[in-house]
Amino acid sequence: FVLTNAQTLKAAGYNGDAMNDLAAQPAAEQTFVLNHGQTLEAAGYSGYVMNRLAAQPATERTFVVTHGQTLEAAGYNGDAMNGLAAQPAAEQTFVVTHGQTLEAAGYNGYVMNRLAAQPAAERTFVLTHGQTLKAAGYDGDAMNDLAAQPATERTFVLTHGQMLEAAGYNGDAMNDLAAQPVAEQTFVLTHGQTLKAAGYNGYVMNRLAAQPAAGRTFVLTHGQTLKAAGYNGDAMNDLAAQPATERTFVLTHGQTLKAAGYYGYAMNDLAAQPAAERDVV
Repeated sequence: FVLTNAQTLKAAGYNGDAMNDLAAQPAAEQTFVLNHGQTLEAAGYSGYVMNRLAAQPATERTFVVTHGQTLEAAGYNGDAMNGLAAQPAAEQTFVVTHGQTLEAAGYNGYVMNRLAAQPAAERTFVLTHGQTLKAAGYDGDAMNDLAAQPATERTFVLTHGQMLEAAGYNGDAMNDLAAQPVAEQTFVLTHGQTLKAAGYNGYVMNRLAAQPAAGRTFVLTHGQTLKAAGYNGDAMNDLAAQPATERTFVLTHGQTLKAAGYYGYAMNDLAAQPAAERDVV
C-alpha cells in the first residue's frame, strides 16, 4: 500500500509514520484518505488527524469534506473538526453559520465546539456580546462560562468589564467576582486600580474582597510599602489576617528582611514566631 501510494500521501502532507499507521487501517479508510487527502490538507489536516477522521462514520467524514474549508477559515484545526463532526447536526449548523463571528471574538475550534453544545440562550449571549467581552480581556472559555452564569452576573460583567480589565482582571477572575456579594464587588470597583498598583491581580483582589473590612483597610493603607518589601498580593492577604503585632513587625522590618533574602510568605512566618526567634534573625 505505501509503495503504491506514497507520493500521493506525501502530497497530502503525510510523513512516514502517518503512512505506516494508515497502512494498518482498513481498506475503506485508506481509500477515503487517497480520495480526499489533498482537500483535507488544504483544510489544515495532518496525516495523523486524517487517519483518525478516516476511522469515523461516513456521515462525519462527509461533513468534514463538505465544510472543511469554511471551518479552517473560522480557526479550526483538523482535530477540532473531527470533534465537531461527531456532534449533533444542530450544533454543527451553529458553528458553520457563526464560526467567523466567533473567531473574530477570539474563539478557536475546540471552544466553539463546547459553546455549540450549550443552550440556545447562552449561545445567543456570546454572539451578541462576544466583541465586548473580548475587548474586556475574555477568551472563549471564559465567555462560555459567563454565558452559563445568572443574568445578574452577566450584566455585572458587561457593565464593569472594561474597568475591571484596566485593573488587571481577566475573564475568569471577572466571572468569579460576578458571583461574589455586591459589597465585595463594590470594594473591587472602588479600589481596583490601587490594588493593581500594589501588585494585585483579579484573582487575589477577589480573595481580599472577601476578607473582613479591617484586613482590606490594612492592605489599602500599606500595600505600596509591602510591595516594596517584596510582597505579592497573596502574601499581603495572609499578613492582613495575622494579629496586629505581627503586621507591625513586618512593616517595621520588611525592608531589612528583604535585603536579607526574605520574601513575603517567609516574613509572615517569621512574624508569627516568638520575639526571641525574630530577634535572632
